[in-house]
Amino acid sequence: LMFNHCTFLNSIMFTLESGWWHWLAVTNSVFVNAYMLGHIPGDTASTPAGGALNIDSVGTTNFNFAVPFTDAQRHILFANNSYFTEQWLVDYYKPGSNVYSDTASAANLPQPMPMMSEKTKTFFNNKTAYPYITMQDVHDSTNPGFLIPPTNIDAIKEFLVRKWTDNSDLPAGGWAFDPHSDVIQGWPMNEQLRYTTSTLKTAGMGGFPLGDLYRWWNALPSTYPDWKAQRDVEYANIWNLLTNGPVAVEDEQQNIPLATELSQNYPNPFNPMTEIGYALSQRSNVTLRVYNILGIEVATLVSKVQEAGKHYVFFDASKMSSGIYFYRLEAGSVVITKKMAFIK
Repeated sequence: LMFNHCTFLNSIMFTLESGWWHWLAVTNSVFVNAYMLGHIPGDTASTPAGGALNIDSVGTTNFNFAVPFTDAQRHILFANNSYFTEQWLVDYYKPGSNVYSDTASAANLPQPMPMMSEKTKTFFNNKTAYPYITMQDVHDSTNPGFLIPPTNIDAIKEFLVRKWTDNSDLPAGGWAFDPHSDVIQGWPMNEQLRYTTSTLKTAGMGGFPLGDLYRWWNALPSTYPDWKAQRDVEYANIWNLLTNGPVAVEDEQQNIPLATELSQNYPNPFNPMTEIGYALSQRSNVTLRVYNILGIEVATLVSKVQEAGKHYVFFDASKMSSGIYFYRLEAGSVVITKKMAFIK
């Protein structure tokens, strides 16, 4: 199961509820106000469940059915994502904001839900036991700053306090934002979830913005077409991270290189995909771009800050013409260019 370039906003409970994942990739996505009901410390579940992703261990009471795999055989990737809880929601949990919090004991006051539970983090933090469960390039507590967020906050607040108190529902229409526009397929939508925070605008794989590019970034004509042009390369990167873990695609940092170097692609000539490796002697702002014989840029493979170590990316030329291409690495003050041949 794959979630790529998604924008998740105002989820009442789990954004991705199941903990029973076998193969799962969650990449290049934005999570804002996940699990708005919050964590209530006095509940039977004494630790926060986590708002973005939950993982249960095979054989526990939450995973009490037979499956043909062990925890060590699970492949889960959580990469290039951001997570944030907006201030209006944090404030609404506090006494003086709603009738539930005004009367609740300290143990029963809602708290902002963290991105993941400590239980879930153990899967990502133990590569020996769980070699194919990977988390990297995550921006926790980073506010994207949506341009025009939905305006149904009052309805959401009423829905939450009902759930905290008598579990009743709102009348028909409930807390949904502008459902009529969805029914009639009205366009443009009344919200605009493009955002202003510069960090997230280049935090995706290949230096693209996080979140839904097709729906929210179409006002910038080149963003979605440029992403689509390199989509297969991105999918290959995701698949390699998911299948092999981070060593195969990202960093091998046991030995820090003495110099920044760009390797010859392999295979070369290639058809249609080739691997490009490079080594960074120090943490650097890195771009890796591909140019045709005329010097026109045809793909951006990397555009982000990376740690010292060995790195690998894949270039897919299946939608390009046969010929000679150049790939150029820029890392700090170092610029290296090499040539490769694509032969269909």
